[in-house]
Amino acid sequence: MIRKSILSLFFLLPLLTIAQFTDDFSDGDFTQNPQWIGDTDKFIVENQMLRLNDNQAGEAYLATQSAVLNNTQWEFWVRIAFTPSNNNHPVIYLVSDSEDLSGPLNGYYIRIGKDGTDNKRLYFYRQTGETHTEILAGNTNIAPLSNNRIRIKATRDDTGNWEFFADPTGANFFLPQGTTFDNQHTSAQWFGVKCRYTVTNASGFYFDDFYVGEIIPDITPPQINSILATTENTLEVLFSKAVEPVTAQNVTNYFVNKGIGAPATAVRSDATPNKVTLTFSTGFVVGETYNITILNVKDFAGNTMAPFTGDFSWYIPQRFDVVFNEIMADPTPEVGLPPHEYVELFNTSAFEINLEGWTFRHGTTNREIPFAVIPAGGFLVLTSAGAIDELEGFGNVVAVPGLSATALTNSGATLTLWDEQGELVSFVSYADTWYDDPEKAGGGWSLEKIDPFNFCGGADNWRASTDPRGGTPGEENAVRDDNPDTTHPLLLGAAWENPLQITLYFSETMDEASLSQPDHYLVNNAHPLSVSVQEPDFNRAVLILGTPLESNTIYEVVLSEDITDCAGNPLAVNTAQFADYTVAPFDIVFNELMANPNPAVALPPYRYLELYNTSGFPIHLRGWTLTHGTTSRELPFIPIMPGGYAVISTMAGAAALEEFPNVYAVPGLSANFLTIGGVTLSLKSPQQQIVSFVSYNESWYGDASKANGGWALEKIDPFNFCGGSQNWKASVDPRGGTPGEPNSVMGNNPDTDSPFLLRAGYEAPNRISLFFNEPMDAETLTNTGNYSINNGIGQPLNIVLFAPENRRVDLVLPQPLSPETIYEVTVASEITDCAGNSLEGNRAKVGIPVMADSLDLVINEILFNPPDRGVRYVEIYNRSQKIIDLKNYILSSKDTLEGILTTIREISTESQLIFPGEYRVLTPNPEIVKNQFMTPNPLWFISMTLSSMTNTRGIVVLASKGQQITDMMIYHEDMHYALLTNKKGVALERLNYDRPTADRSNWHSAARNVGFGTPGYKNSQFTLNVDAGESVFEVYPRVFSPDNDGVDDVLNITYEMETPGFTANVTVYDSRGRHIRTLYRSELLATKGILTWDGTTDDYQKADMGIYIIFIELFEPGGTVKTYRKTAVLGGRL
Repeated sequence: MIRKSILSLFFLLPLLTIAQFTDDFSDGDFTQNPQWIGDTDKFIVENQMLRLNDNQAGEAYLATQSAVLNNTQWEFWVRIAFTPSNNNHPVIYLVSDSEDLSGPLNGYYIRIGKDGTDNKRLYFYRQTGETHTEILAGNTNIAPLSNNRIRIKATRDDTGNWEFFADPTGANFFLPQGTTFDNQHTSAQWFGVKCRYTVTNASGFYFDDFYVGEIIPDITPPQINSILATTENTLEVLFSKAVEPVTAQNVTNYFVNKGIGAPATAVRSDATPNKVTLTFSTGFVVGETYNITILNVKDFAGNTMAPFTGDFSWYIPQRFDVVFNEIMADPTPEVGLPPHEYVELFNTSAFEINLEGWTFRHGTTNREIPFAVIPAGGFLVLTSAGAIDELEGFGNVVAVPGLSATALTNSGATLTLWDEQGELVSFVSYADTWYDDPEKAGGGWSLEKIDPFNFCGGADNWRASTDPRGGTPGEENAVRDDNPDTTHPLLLGAAWENPLQITLYFSETMDEASLSQPDHYLVNNAHPLSVSVQEPDFNRAVLILGTPLESNTIYEVVLSEDITDCAGNPLAVNTAQFADYTVAPFDIVFNELMANPNPAVALPPYRYLELYNTSGFPIHLRGWTLTHGTTSRELPFIPIMPGGYAVISTMAGAAALEEFPNVYAVPGLSANFLTIGGVTLSLKSPQQQIVSFVSYNESWYGDASKANGGWALEKIDPFNFCGGSQNWKASVDPRGGTPGEPNSVMGNNPDTDSPFLLRAGYEAPNRISLFFNEPMDAETLTNTGNYSINNGIGQPLNIVLFAPENRRVDLVLPQPLSPETIYEVTVASEITDCAGNSLEGNRAKVGIPVMADSLDLVINEILFNPPDRGVRYVEIYNRSQKIIDLKNYILSSKDTLEGILTTIREISTESQLIFPGEYRVLTPNPEIVKNQFMTPNPLWFISMTLSSMTNTRGIVVLASKGQQITDMMIYHEDMHYALLTNKKGVALERLNYDRPTADRSNWHSAARNVGFGTPGYKNSQFTLNVDAGESVFEVYPRVFSPDNDGVDDVLNITYEMETPGFTANVTVYDSRGRHIRTLYRSELLATKGILTWDGTTDDYQKADMGIYIIFIELFEPGGTVKTYRKTAVLGGRL
């Protein structure tokens, strides 16, 4: 903002009386020196300006003493951060007899703006009591913008003649707004400001540089600021102040040498009254230096300029005469600069250049640049109107009308600069990866160009500013250095468009002239008819051919060595193959995945994926879609030759991997696009055909140490298209991977395994789902004749395929399923996997599931302290006669103090039916469990993240998603068989699923002979319910051997009562009557149940072999006590 300039004049004046005042708010206070009164709670001083600071609609005013009227000058600066109207405008009281500007008074005021596009003027009013009379309307619209900065001057002589001036730029180029006479009010006591506003503009008024005092005579003559040739016949002359039109438009006041003479016309602009445009009959010669003489031009005060002579040249700007030099795309959080976006331009030529009428384009949005001259070797900063106040102190700064405050995309965009004739002058496609500093990329730092004369350099010629303020707007860049482009460009490849058209892609910006010559190309031994070049990057050329090309034929295009980049470097690669070929599935396959690059082994720490071309034709991926998880990205031009590779990464990753061949960046690709734990990737052609897919997970490494980071997953056999974990493993290359090269684990590994049906699921009464163990062939999978359902259902009506892997189909049935009925689905062996192997294991059960009641599903086995390199598991059992869908259930822990479930984990997002008498094993890694334990039912495993568990104790809860608890187990390591010396890797088994979960005697360590766990099948320590017969108590087996071998390891004491309410004490004695173990004290008995002894003593030592007496005291509800003695033999191996 141009402000404070008038203050230097004040020191030349006599001492002011109390009636006069000035205030520039440089003291940060408006309550003294001078004192302003009124709505003081609604104003603040901010950045040495008075600002309205309300939060609701209304009116607010401030007034200060001022008793001068005759021979007085009023001057002030005002910013209106909106377009003024009847409901939103400022009023400046030059004269008032009352300090209350909101009520009746006598005085004069200036109002700025009314409703209507042509009413954004200065209006002068007289107020008498409550009557307001308009006396004058200004000559021009001075506030038509959404952000207006205006300087206004008014004078009055001692008879009542008023004169008004305004500069709508906020500077001192005052333009007359009109004169009038009025002397109805002849005294003054107050000066003030009043704002009227709606809530959206309640903080949009700014005031500054108030002066009320004697008229300051203007005795400064105008001077010449600049002379600029804008066309071969036109000069623009800029004066230091506004000039009056009579002398300014007198053509005899101007003369140019070398035969040009006086201008034919001279026009002084009303919008910019300090500019005169001269038009000459004789044109200037490009590059010639001329001399002009100017004299006799006056300002509005009658001051005549001193005669002037100066030189100028006519110059037509060329490409890269003005270049993008600095970009502040993300100004927050601010470092040391105002938090506003800006773009800095640099003039690389030897001539000053006027950018008025040029176009600045960001993305697809065009904005016209106003009058702005950039000197030779100088800078120009472009910014938004709202930022100009804070940025104008940084030199040559201009607000571009209509430019958004957030025009510059943080992540990157293409910026272009076009002259008045629509010729491209400069361009840049920046990206946030150019910062090369993640912290600075987070905001507050600009991108600076290293060498402004390296016109076309990309990321290698830009970096984050190193200036401590965060940038250098209007100054030489902090990173400025010589950085010429010496890199040879590459022909990346060619793309078939149609039989008569191909497109060539280059690695960088090319020289337009050399790229546009048809004789620089040979296609099928012939030159193209024409070449068109893609603006603005000039990295593509479209060739129109004279002879049509044939499909399914490989052609080669050869380029001349005369084609160069814009720095003059010739091509390093000047041939490319292309073909019109219809892509088939698996022509391009995923071949290598670096999902966890940290800690790095020897490769750059960036994620990447590698693709491989299995076909015999060159294929390019322009317009293809890469999907990772649920996020899709369109691929740029990426050519892959037959048997060749393409490495895909982020912008930063591609830059770091540039030493490897065929590396390409995908715009917008997240730094974490490959999930460490695994994700589904797919590749689609522009026709939306799925060409390749893979669903990897970290278990595929086959090496836990490599899964921790730094190692790539490599495909063993790229022609085994659908192989999963059997066809992938961790790289064995010492660098950690082989991007762009043959895989280190590459070998012959065909898929010869038959696929099988995993299970059936329930979706709706007339819709069921089928799940297969591997990707299947879509064509055979969608044939309805390959499926049948018994019990009268028959073949499905329709098949719904779940791409890309085709591991699941849904069958739409001809009639709904019936409740409480178990159906069997049969799948024909004609269905194959994508390698052509026929289906085996082709039957599955299905039915309509119902919700489980309490203990319908029970926790049956738990491994909470897994073996080395093992994982935990929880086994559940369906003890009901119901079909239950586990997708409706969760596993969790429980906070017993708060009584709430914690660490809730969903069992499955897909239908997982468990039928009566079936088991399911819940574990984060089924394959590890299957490798460490016997698993006769390998299909009964569900991969899931378990709830919080520890190796020693914890709580496991099985509940519905509505948190209705089905079963809960509180486990502790002391529930294991007491004589086990090492409990690691030993599962706790439930002895009987009909006995209470909370009964600690209902749990025992899994037997040694089964490997200490029975996931997915009957527990090794399972005990049947045995009828007590005629006796109240019975024991079995009569001989038991507690050696944890899974055979008769515990003694069961069964009982059956006629009525409830009995309690019992159970004690074990040896044959000599010595006390061995107190099993139960005051145990409340059910009417029927089992008590258990594991053969240990009270001090948890194994009892000796021999005969033992089980002594039972039974307390009847009425108080009667009965005793029972039972004998058992504890045996063992001698």
